Amino acid sequence: MVFGPCGGVREDAQCEAQDARCGFIDAPTPLWSPSALAAGHPDGLRDLRADTGGQHAGAIRFAERLRSEWVVTADLMLRATDSSVVADTSARLASVLSAAVLGELATAGPTLAPAHRAALIQASGLNVISALTCRDRNRVALEGELAALADVQVAAVLALTGDYPTRRDKDTSAAVFDLDSTRLAALAHRGGHLVAVAEQPAAHPVARRAERLRQKLNAGAEMCLVNMCGGADAVARFREDLEMIGAEIPLIPVIPVVLSAAAADGLSTLPGTVVEPSLREQLSRASQPEQVGIKYAVSLAHELAAISGVAGVHLSVFGMSDDPTGVRASLLLADIAHRIRMEGR
Repeated sequence: MVFGPCGGVREDAQCEAQDARCGFIDAPTPLWSPSALAAGHPDGLRDLRADTGGQHAGAIRFAERLRSEWVVTADLMLRATDSSVVADTSARLASVLSAAVLGELATAGPTLAPAHRAALIQASGLNVISALTCRDRNRVALEGELAALADVQVAAVLALTGDYPTRRDKDTSAAVFDLDSTRLAALAHRGGHLVAVAEQPAAHPVARRAERLRQKLNAGAEMCLVNMCGGADAVARFREDLEMIGAEIPLIPVIPVVLSAAAADGLSTLPGTVVEPSLREQLSRASQPEQVGIKYAVSLAHELAAISGVAGVHLSVFGMSDDPTGVRASLLLADIAHRIRMEGR
């Protein structure tokens, strides 16, 4: 990693991947420079923006949607390799989601390749924001994925560093990390994509999180998923931090749909993730905790809509049991998205 610190720094400044102090804590925030992509890679990804004068058509369409409406996106964590399951589920989501984020969980097992999944899903009418991580691919492989996703004309690419091997359940393959999220964002930008990134406002060091996002913005990021940091007030504070340093970027806060107290406890162990104590208490006392989690998500969406600079929300479910394919979780998120839209911003 060159452009740290990542979102996995613990409160004691220890790295989540090893028993050592984060190497970025005691140094200034690294500043973006295009030369970060040049070393050892004189050719690199063809600069589609220079060749064509801008983004590909899918990126242009979603950028306009981002400017003109309040978007609702959600995870589409389908673990099925059956293309008919992917296509059928996506078709049921197309009318309520602005886009689905196709993630790359280390624990998900084998899935269809990103561009292939994106093509199937977009053919059903559902926009795709394809998440790419630096965990399992080197730069050359990432460039190939970006080129394929541009050919498919995905709505956006979400550039992520990726979880470290210590966070995996069963996968013991070696991690790569040839790049980090900031450099991947720059590659995606050069590839003609609308580029999304993520930031963890509650991760240590909190005071430098806005500046780190500004460096991603300088590298080519055009929208940001704000990871779970403790509710609407925390998002508003992060927005103020960005305004103070002149970093203007549409924010899409992640809303956790937490279905059990155990799921809330699990989330709370992740570095930089804050679960509101009131939610944890309500979940532990409820006879139907799933309904508590759903109601919280809808209510939080309406609170976030009132914050300047928030361009929409992203839904992510935690605690869904007996869902081997991920279909039930995807349909639940679609139902919540529908409720958010029907009940007004």
